[in-house]
Amino acid sequence: MLKSGWVCRGYKDINDTPDTLTSKTFLYADDTSIYVPINRSNPNGNLTLLQHDLNSLNQWSQRWHIFFKPTKSNDLTFTKTGSANYHDLLIGNDRIPQVLSHKHLGFVLDNNLNFNAHVSNLANKVQKLINPLKCLSKSLKSCHLEKMYHSFIRPHFDYCDILFNSASKTKLDRLERTHYQAALHVSGCIQGSSTLKVLACLNWQTLSSRRAERLKLYMYKTCTLPSPVYVSNIFDPYKNTATRILRNTSPFTIPLPISATLKSSPIPGLIES
Repeated sequence: MLKSGWVCRGYKDINDTPDTLTSKTFLYADDTSIYVPINRSNPNGNLTLLQHDLNSLNQWSQRWHIFFKPTKSNDLTFTKTGSANYHDLLIGNDRIPQVLSHKHLGFVLDNNLNFNAHVSNLANKVQKLINPLKCLSKSLKSCHLEKMYHSFIRPHFDYCDILFNSASKTKLDRLERTHYQAALHVSGCIQGSSTLKVLACLNWQTLSSRRAERLKLYMYKTCTLPSPVYVSNIFDPYKNTATRILRNTSPFTIPLPISATLKSSPIPGLIES
């Protein structure tokens, strides 16, 4: 379980902000994310640490005359056991609003990390992009429509797909239906045609099979190529430490006492791919 606060909108080089922070910090452009793990037996300990870092950020902003806007920051608690309520976090004297989900770098993070909110948001976004294909299909050739789909629509399905692959089947099926609608417009097939036949006509994969291939490619790169620290820190604890490595030995192992909820989360899914 993590307690997170987002602080953003800086105009000075903010690369030096983590120097005074004890929480884990991620920087991207002018956005800063800080978080700490919370121990249920003593939640106030790390919350105090996080508040101390927010106070340090506030002092930094006062020094450089860069004033953070608490209303544009979010306080989000991640937990797999329902919901958790903790005391408010402050920037100066202003409260950071607590939220159940937050869009960060185009990806919707929800408090339970089941990614259903992101998939729903993605389906709505892609549907708006697919609707014009129906009108354009009356005047453009199929090859032009297909190029438009691959260039402007399918990349939305691919973005962070190895993460939201663990979302519920109901939500992912909605993406498949949207993908099928696009295939109908591009191919000119009539509504009600077999999904597999329509996709085969265009030589398209289902989104689920495409995600499976991308999962395997990602893990191949993780196993064979140098990985960024934030990636290696995730997978190193699961590396197989067996002294005798056989041909079919997996480079990673998943602990046996694992719950069904955790098993459906991204990390075990990536390792098993």
